Amino acid sequence: MSLLALYSVLAAHATGPVVGMLGILMNNNRGTGICFANIKLGSDGDVYESSPSGAYGASSDTWLDSGLNSQVWVERTISTGTLSTDGIGAGRVAMTSDRIIGVSRSTTGSKQATGNFRFYDAASGGTLLETATWDITATKGGGGGGP
Repeated sequence: MSLLALYSVLAAHATGPVVGMLGILMNNNRGTGICFANIKLGSDGDVYESSPSGAYGASSDTWLDSGLNSQVWVERTISTGTLSTDGIGAGRVAMTSDRIIGVSRSTTGSKQATGNFRFYDAASGGTLLETATWDITATKGGGGGGP
């Protein structure tokens, strides 16, 4: 491959999205009311974790380091448990809208789910940009942990 061809390949790659996200471990605990443990992948490129009451505050991380959200698709896999809220579903979805997954618990005890987010640069096929694990638990009636 010539130097010019190599430069063209590198330049094309450099203009695509850069996704970098750490794993999420969330263990929300609420004494009264429904307990939520939700992750929101914001279309703004940020990651938001819910409080036990379900409210979102400031972002906890970013998933999009550079590029455009319209150049990224996400899919989620579930390793254990089930989700109470699933704004992604079984296939890939464009990151042009907020995507929320989560578990909730309305009776005493815990609900947990684990899995992965996989970020791609295409709706099908394409390049895997990043994989991030998640482990979310909502516990009702365990004392402490918020309102």
